[in-house]
Amino acid sequence: MSHKSSLAIKGSTFLLFVFISGIAVFGFDEGLFDISGEIDSFCLDSKDNDIQSAQIFSSSLRYDNIYIKEFREAFYLDSDKLRNEDDLYALFKKKEYDKIISASASNYQQKIIKASALYNLGKYEDAINVLNSIGLDSDMGVDSIVKIIKAACYFNLEEHSKVLELLKNQNDDYSVLMKSMVSYLKNDDECALKLLTGIESARIEPQRSYMMLNIYYKKKDYSNTMTIIELFETQYPSFERMLNLKYIKGQILYNKGYFKRSIMALQDVVLGTDSNSVLLGNAYYLIGKNYFMLGEYDKMEEYLTFVKMDASKSDFKKNAEFLDGKGFFLKGDFKKAASKLSEFTERYPDDELTQYAFQLLAQSYFYQKNYKKSKLFMSKLKHPTFFAEKLVFMKYFIDYKDRLYSDSISAYLDFIAKETGNPMRRETYETIIKEAESESLRIWAFDNLDKEFPESENIPLYASNLCATIVKTCSAEQIQRIVMNIKKYRPEKFEALFIQYMRELFAKKEYQQIVELYLKYSSDLRESKSESSYITALSLKEMKNIDGALFMLDALSREENAFKDSSMIKRAMIYYEIYDIEYLKKFVSEEGSERTPFVEGSLYRIFGKKLFEQKRYSEAKTAYLRAVELFSDNRNMAAMALLDCSVSSMLLGEKKEAVIFAEKALLMATDIEVINKLKIQLDNLK
Repeated sequence: MSHKSSLAIKGSTFLLFVFISGIAVFGFDEGLFDISGEIDSFCLDSKDNDIQSAQIFSSSLRYDNIYIKEFREAFYLDSDKLRNEDDLYALFKKKEYDKIISASASNYQQKIIKASALYNLGKYEDAINVLNSIGLDSDMGVDSIVKIIKAACYFNLEEHSKVLELLKNQNDDYSVLMKSMVSYLKNDDECALKLLTGIESARIEPQRSYMMLNIYYKKKDYSNTMTIIELFETQYPSFERMLNLKYIKGQILYNKGYFKRSIMALQDVVLGTDSNSVLLGNAYYLIGKNYFMLGEYDKMEEYLTFVKMDASKSDFKKNAEFLDGKGFFLKGDFKKAASKLSEFTERYPDDELTQYAFQLLAQSYFYQKNYKKSKLFMSKLKHPTFFAEKLVFMKYFIDYKDRLYSDSISAYLDFIAKETGNPMRRETYETIIKEAESESLRIWAFDNLDKEFPESENIPLYASNLCATIVKTCSAEQIQRIVMNIKKYRPEKFEALFIQYMRELFAKKEYQQIVELYLKYSSDLRESKSESSYITALSLKEMKNIDGALFMLDALSREENAFKDSSMIKRAMIYYEIYDIEYLKKFVSEEGSERTPFVEGSLYRIFGKKLFEQKRYSEAKTAYLRAVELFSDNRNMAAMALLDCSVSSMLLGEKKEAVIFAEKALLMATDIEVINKLKIQLDNLK
């Protein structure tokens, strides 16, 4: 190895000493993060932000105080010359900087130690002057060392342009890191991040990762932020700002909605932080917020009470007091909420949050039926923007209580007429639906609710309860809109409501509406498809569209569904009513393989009735007897077929046989209506 190369290596090693020993090293004075509290919805339809910043880390950035043991040891192995320089190195190790700067320095090693001592004393200009006196002899290999130390001085003097000028051709890890810090301070996060990610060496960890974590957090790149925090937890658990990182982890988990996991991360902060630190108070506040979001308001109160104590320190004392009151408001403990919020307004009479507190106080007293106090707090709201829509609605009710309206419904109707843009119209419509005695008024409110707030959660319930009235009073267009909105906004309720309306429309003989609804929504049906098809087929039959009805009934009768049997029987009834007896006979005799005994028995009975109508009583009796055989598992249907046999025998003049059929039927029947019919037949025979 050449003498020149050897000096270059020693110079590089000395560079490591410079940074490790606190000569021109960097670090983060109070850290980098300015943790600003996130915005909460502290009031109904209003926002509040954690106004004070939770400064877990100072925004100041300094180039010092890094400690990497491996670099120091590497210097010890290679820096014999430095250790022999008039004991200056020994003085430096003892941090006796005043003795060093009072001594003379004749060579570059002495001058670097002296400049380092001046740097550590904060005398950056003097350090630069000493470094400027070092001749940049290429054989000495100290050019890059001097540049980095000078750049560190300029950095702490906030002369960032000189830093970049000195280091523009320097690509060592420390130079790149310092250039990234300058970029960061200039808000050029992308450049800073690019420089940091270009460093592949692990020599300046964990500071490089710490710097990257700050940038990712600032960019709200929580995924990468969490990745780096997990890196610190596994590889650098003793990192001096580990609790700060756990606080950030708690914040990110909170922002993502992982409230229980956030609490777990913050518990580490609580257990490891000094009792009088701001970080502890902020951690307690954030834990309280997590319990607030979980709806565990008693636990929330426990943590927020600590934040509110005079002895505790936190950036969120005021917010904790407000959140404490709001939590119990949401819990429904309006008395406790009113007490806490009243204390807040007395302590912070002119604060922005006080206006939100007035909103909650007005509502709390309203729910306690203390309308006088509710109205009092409404009057304290200084700006219309703080007068929440719900309070407007409440004011109309209070006016009713003050006898400005004859009844509550009149107050609600006036609210609807005047407050055209108020979202509380939805609640007002729902109240009218529940409380109005007038059927037409309830339908009016429901129709408007469906038009203005089709996404309302309770529309399916009201549509079901008011189904008969809606079908009776609303137009086809209104019914179509109601069904369409339920499908769009409450698809899980759609089928049940759809079939309910199909049944009701059929009962009201609204056959055309049934067909239109089926054509539009049949492809969306699953559970109710067969019943809807059956009702539609019956509607087509009533509309004299016989071919359409038979087509749908034929399809239903060929598939396994709840209406297969009914469809076969209905087809037979249509043939009975419309076609000649030969067509009916062919249908009855040809399709027996697909039928149950009950269906076949019903078809033979229908066929018998057709024969009976044509006064072919003997053939009719034969068909009825066949039906009796098939109804062996249905006593009442068998009894009815025997009754038919009895009537046929009577008309054939076979009175004795007619009586026997009637008596058998009477013994077989269990249904009271069937029994009564049989008694009448027996009386006629006698």
